[in-house]
Amino acid sequence: MQKRFTENRAVAWIVLCAVVLASVFGFGAWKLSAAASSCDATAGVLRDDLAMQMNAARAIVTAAEQAVPDAMTLQSVKEGLAAYDEADTLSGQYDAAASLSSDVALLYEEARAVLGDEKGGALQTQYSEYNSRATIIRQTSLPEYNEQARAAASKLSGFPASLIASVAGISVDVIE
Repeated sequence: MQKRFTENRAVAWIVLCAVVLASVFGFGAWKLSAAASSCDATAGVLRDDLAMQMNAARAIVTAAEQAVPDAMTLQSVKEGLAAYDEADTLSGQYDAAASLSSDVALLYEEARAVLGDEKGGALQTQYSEYNSRATIIRQTSLPEYNEQARAAASKLSGFPASLIASVAGISVDVIE
């Protein structure tokens, strides 16, 4: 005589294991996702600060294109801005923005010398904005983001959290 479905222990064990695995991975992924998203707000602030800094760099490039169109630093800054635009991670954007610092300073000085832009001029205002954003990023936005990202990364690093995070595609980007 064949056993009924409700009396089959093998099927019951398979169903039990499936439910346990689904709950572990489901709740685990949900909890890890919450840990990773805890740094979303500070990541947004950092992204905004980087975008404002790059907008100031673009304004400097616009002025420099008229003043010193053949400057080597102009092409270098344009390439750096393109690298920033192409970056698909926050750390990629930060690295691209950080690599622009000296080139933007040189380009500003070359353009300022040709344009005769003094204190309070449009070019000087954009350069001040560029430097102010760099300082804000270095002293406030980046440390706050990294603090939260390190806390989330530590939650994602242990076993079985690392396994669940990799299966669920959850990661946190710490910028050094």
